[in-house]
Amino acid sequence: MRHFSNKIIIFNKQAHKSLIEILKTEIGLEVKTKRFKYKNYLYPICVESFIDDQELKSKTLGRFNSNTYTIELNYTYCTGLSDQVLLDLLRHELAHYLTYLEYGNQVLPHGHEFNKICKKYNWGKNVSAATIEIIEDVKQSSNKVESRYKKLIALSKSDNIHEASLALEKANQLILENEFLDTEQIYYVHCLCEFKRKNSKIDSIYHIMQSMNFGVIFHYGNELHALESFGTKELVMQSQEIFNFLESSLDEIWKKQKRESNLKGLVAKNSFFAGFSKGVLSNLQSKKKGYCDEQKNALIKLELLVKDATKLIYGNVRSVGTSGKSNTKAESIGFSKGKSFNTNFKKHSYIT
Repeated sequence: MRHFSNKIIIFNKQAHKSLIEILKTEIGLEVKTKRFKYKNYLYPICVESFIDDQELKSKTLGRFNSNTYTIELNYTYCTGLSDQVLLDLLRHELAHYLTYLEYGNQVLPHGHEFNKICKKYNWGKNVSAATIEIIEDVKQSSNKVESRYKKLIALSKSDNIHEASLALEKANQLILENEFLDTEQIYYVHCLCEFKRKNSKIDSIYHIMQSMNFGVIFHYGNELHALESFGTKELVMQSQEIFNFLESSLDEIWKKQKRESNLKGLVAKNSFFAGFSKGVLSNLQSKKKGYCDEQKNALIKLELLVKDATKLIYGNVRSVGTSGKSNTKAESIGFSKGKSFNTNFKKHSYIT
């Protein structure tokens, strides 16, 4: 899962600036704020972060996502790197980016083509073999902080009250200074499903989950697209459960109604799902009118949380409408089924 917080956003922006400088001065490409020009085409300069809680020995410190043209960095460990090593990591991932643009994704990750790109821009083994050296750097940095923290905690248990108090104060200061112990709100972004072409069922689920105040958004990529959920870790995990339930439920409801009402063709199917989501939305709106004060307050908190997460992660989000042929009969049947659909499914923060 990708991670976002104010500190992570600042880190991403700093890495973004470093990438721009590398593209301009070391590669000599034309840069236009958020894009760079390569062989007369503009490509995005995008940096995002993830947090991996596995053992250090299995860490992935950076990776290039060719589907979204994004360089992804392991925030927890990259913040412990020296400036020089972090720059070499960015060069390493940028080399993967340029290798993809030059040769596609059918070549070995660190094969001849990748090394050719590194050599072209005079990037030595500290870049082409960055992973080995970076891991050593992370070990030294993270172990040093962790060791110091453990020593301070041990001293805080001393019989000498003054020494114990001072050690505890320094330990608390260490927590505040180091982002690996950061306590600020972190938002998560999780892929609910991937698809090559958006269909009416996914669109219907999107509208239903959005009306339930889940943070959901369509993320369009180079080859694959995704419906993503974002918010707190708890809400993101709940959203996957509800997405799975809705997907299987809609399939079963459509199969049954198709047979009983003699609905045929893609237009009828699309219209049925469109009507179904409208029916569920109508049902949810009716329920909200009868909420007690506790449920209303929980709903307001969810709305504010989603707005805050949306602004932090995506900035200004533009809505895109859909249009096409419709089948009035199928849509009407779908609306009726959606309105009677039991929305008291699975766990959710304000639906009981």
